[in-house]
Amino acid sequence: MIKDYIVIISVISILTFIGSIIIIPLLIINLSPDYFIKKHQPMYNYKHPVIRYIVLLLKNILGFILILLGIIMLFIPGQGLLSIGFGVLLINFPGKKKLEYKIFTNKKISSVINKLRKKAGKEEIFF
Repeated sequence: MIKDYIVIISVISILTFIGSIIIIPLLIINLSPDYFIKKHQPMYNYKHPVIRYIVLLLKNILGFILILLGIIMLFIPGQGLLSIGFGVLLINFPGKKKLEYKIFTNKKISSVINKLRKKAGKEEIFF
């Protein structure tokens, strides 16, 4: 019984670690350098309302999944704080921009983000 839980936790740990190594750097590299300065139009401005709401729903679900995985990764190997930060970028809620700015201007987080972007040949993010 306990062995089953250990196996499940180990598998989740490995999957979140591998997923964070792949997904988080891709999100960091593709983030616009002026994301925190300009007001951006959403990428899901589809004409048909059903498609627009489906994309919006999927984006928010992915954001919540990243936040949950980030919380888990605070206790297991992985990029927990970055996962939580990018989960927040994806979901929609009042006061989102202020929270994003507060998270991403943290010196540790912003330095990691800008190092990854520099390594990929992208501009640093302007805060």
